[in-house]
Amino acid sequence: NQIRTSSWFSETEQNGSHLEFLVWTYQCLSTERGAHEIAFVRSKFENKNEIAPVYVRRDLPQHLVEFKESYRETLDIDNTIHVLLMIYKKSSSYINFLEQHEKAVKGYHGKVILRVVVFLDKDGDYKIVTAVTSIMLKYKAHLDVKLIYSNETFKRGNGMMLAVDDLDKTSLLLLMDVDMEYTTEFLQRVHKNTVLDYMAYFPVMFSLYSPDVICYKKENCEPDWDSRQNEVGLWRTYGFGIASIYKKNLISAGGFRTDIEGWGLEDVDLYEKVISAGINILRSVDNSIIHRYHSRECSTSLSKTQMSACIGSKESSYGSFNQLYQMYQDMSTNETTSTN
Repeated sequence: NQIRTSSWFSETEQNGSHLEFLVWTYQCLSTERGAHEIAFVRSKFENKNEIAPVYVRRDLPQHLVEFKESYRETLDIDNTIHVLLMIYKKSSSYINFLEQHEKAVKGYHGKVILRVVVFLDKDGDYKIVTAVTSIMLKYKAHLDVKLIYSNETFKRGNGMMLAVDDLDKTSLLLLMDVDMEYTTEFLQRVHKNTVLDYMAYFPVMFSLYSPDVICYKKENCEPDWDSRQNEVGLWRTYGFGIASIYKKNLISAGGFRTDIEGWGLEDVDLYEKVISAGINILRSVDNSIIHRYHSRECSTSLSKTQMSACIGSKESSYGSFNQLYQMYQDMSTNETTSTN
C-alpha cells in the first residue's frame, strides 16, 4: 500500500453557525481494494470545533499494480540532503547518532551534509560534541559536518531556523532528532519523496520501548530490535518531528515558531502550516528509521499543552499494554501480601 496525505481544501460552506471544510485526506492505493481515501473534515457548530474522519471509496475496477523502488538518480537532479540537528547537553546520544549517520551516508548516492546547531552549556558538554566531530571528520573522509554554535536558550524551532539561514532556497532539508537511527534506504526515500513546490515527507517511525519493561521477568533477554513487533515498540503516528522539505517551502509555510521553549508542539505547528500552505504531504510508515528509547523528563516550566503532550509521549514509550499490565498486577499482588 502507498499512502499520501493531501492538503486539499474545499470551498467553505456556512449555514447559520455551522461551518465545515476539508482539512486533509489520506489516499491509499491498494492492489486488493483499489483506490480509497479517508477525509478529515473540521466542523464548527455552536462554538464546538471537531475533526471527524469520513471514509470515501472510489468504485472503479480493480487493477493489478506493482510497486518498484528505484534509487538510481538522474544526473540533472541535485540529490544533496542537508540534515538539521539540534544538540543541547546530549553528547552521549550525539556520539551514537554520528556513528550510525556515518554508515547511512556511506551508501547514499549523493551528498549528505550534517548541520548541527550546538547550544552552549555551562557544564561544557558542547566541548565533547566538538571533539567527537573533529575526530570523526579526521578518519571518515565521506563525512560532511558543520557545527553552528548558539549561546541562546535552547529552542528547537530557533535552532532549525538558524541552521537553514545561509542555505539556498532550493536546498533539501531533513529535520532530524539525535535519538533517531536510520539507514541508507531512508535517505533515498527522503530524496525521492520530497518534491520542490509540491510535496513534503513526514515519515511514521518505529519507536522502541524501554528495555527494562520489555525484559521484565525474562532471563537472558535479547529483544529483536529489528522485528517491529508490538512487544518491542510502536509506530509513532502522533509524531511529526522528523520531516523533509525544501527550504523555499519551509519559509513560504511560515517556518518554525521560535517562541516555544522546552519540549514539544513546534513540530505539530509546522505540520499544520505546511498543509495550510497547500503543500502535499506524504505520510506513511517507514521501517528504515527508528527512535531509540530514552528517559524523558517533563519540566514543570512547560506550558499546560506542552506538559500534556510530554506526559502522553512519555507514558506511551514505556512499553506495551500487556507488559505494563503484568507489572501492575505484580505490584498490586506484592502490596497486598505486604499489607497482610
